[in-house]
Amino acid sequence: MANTMSFEQVATVLNSIQQQATGQAALTATDTSSFISCANTTLATGMDPVMNAINQVLTRTIFSVRPYSRKFGIVEVPESAYGNHIRKLQIADKPVEDDAAYKWPAAYDSTEDVPTGDGSSVDPWDIKKADVLQTNFYGKSVFMDHITIFREQLEAAFRGPEELGSFLSMVLQNMTDKLEQNRENLGRACVANFIGGLIDENDGTRVIKLLTEYNSATGLSLTATTVMQPANYRSFIQWAFARIMTISEMMTERSLAYQTVVNSKAVMRHTPKADQKMMIWTPGSMTAATMAEANTYHDELLRLGAYENVNFWQSIKTPDTIKVTPSRIGSNGSVVTAADTITQANVFGLLFDREALGYAVCQQHSDPSAYNPKGLYSNLFFHEQIRLWNDHSEKGVVFLLA
Repeated sequence: MANTMSFEQVATVLNSIQQQATGQAALTATDTSSFISCANTTLATGMDPVMNAINQVLTRTIFSVRPYSRKFGIVEVPESAYGNHIRKLQIADKPVEDDAAYKWPAAYDSTEDVPTGDGSSVDPWDIKKADVLQTNFYGKSVFMDHITIFREQLEAAFRGPEELGSFLSMVLQNMTDKLEQNRENLGRACVANFIGGLIDENDGTRVIKLLTEYNSATGLSLTATTVMQPANYRSFIQWAFARIMTISEMMTERSLAYQTVVNSKAVMRHTPKADQKMMIWTPGSMTAATMAEANTYHDELLRLGAYENVNFWQSIKTPDTIKVTPSRIGSNGSVVTAADTITQANVFGLLFDREALGYAVCQQHSDPSAYNPKGLYSNLFFHEQIRLWNDHSEKGVVFLLA
C-alpha cells in the first residue's frame, strides 16, 4: 500500500510531532525502547500541543499519500493557473478595411469636375477600438470534514511503532480516500453540466448523434442494440472514431465553429491538439479495442492533450446517462438555466478545449480543536475550497450513441 508505514517512516513522523510539540531535537528510533521513551515525552507535553503537532504532520502528509486515485482528474487544473479563474477577456475580430493608399486622392469634393485631391490628406488617426468580450465566473464550492481522535487512541498508538503506524495509516487512508472521491464527484458534476448545457443549447454541430449520422451515410437502420452485433460493430466504430478525429482536426481551425457566440462578437478560437481533451465511455472504447480489433484510434487520441476513459458519467447504476438541470452562458451573455431536467442516455464521448471546463482546488487546510477534558478527545477539521467552471463559449462537442 502507498501509505503503509515502515519502522523508519513511523519514527520520522513521530520525531516530527515530538520536535514541534516540545521544541526538542528530533530523535532517531532504533528500537522499541527508544520509541516508547520518545512517546512518553510527547504525551507529557499535554494533549493540545500534541494534537496541534499531529494536525500539522497530517496536513503535510495527507495530500501526498493517496491509495485511491480519483477519476475525472482530466478536468482538474492547478490553482496557480486557474485558482483565480473569475474573469476572462477576449478579443472579437472586426472586418478588414479597404486600403486607403489605393483610394488616392482622398476626400474629393463632389462638386469638383476634375477631382485632384490637392489640399486633402489620408487621415491616419481613425479610431478602431478592440471589440472586447468579458465573461465572469463567480463563487466557490466549499466543504468540510472532521475526525475525532480519543486520548486512548493516542496512548495505544504510542506504545510502539507498529501501532502508531496502524493508527496514522488508518487516519490518512480514510481522509485521503474521501478527499479524492469528493474531487472526483465534483469533476463528474462539472462534466455532466457541460454536456447538459450542450444538449440544452441544441446546436446540431455540437451534439453529434453518431448512429443517426452513420445510418444516413450508409443507408442502414441500426439501433443502439443492433449496432453491437459483431457483423455491424466493427464498421460502425471505425467510422465513429474517424468522425470524432475529423472534428478534432476541425477544432484546430480558427473559427466560430463548435462554440457559443456571445453578444454576436466574433471571438475566433482554435484548439490545437495539445489543448484538446477527450473523455470516452469505457464500454465504448473497450469494445472498440476488442470487438472491432482496430486500435489505430488509440494513437490518434494519445496525440491530444489528455484522454480518459469514463466508467460512468454520473451514476454507477446508469453508466451511460446524465440527468442534470444545467446552466450555461447564453448567446446574450447571461446565465441560462435549462427549463427542464436534461436526461440523456447513450453518452459516448466528450471532446473539449482545456479552458472549456474544469476545477481547481483553491484552499485546503486543517485545524485541531482544543482537547475536551470531559470527553477525552480532540477533533481534527479539514476544509477545502474548489472553484468549478463551465465556459460554453470555448469549443466543445458531445458524441451520442443515438
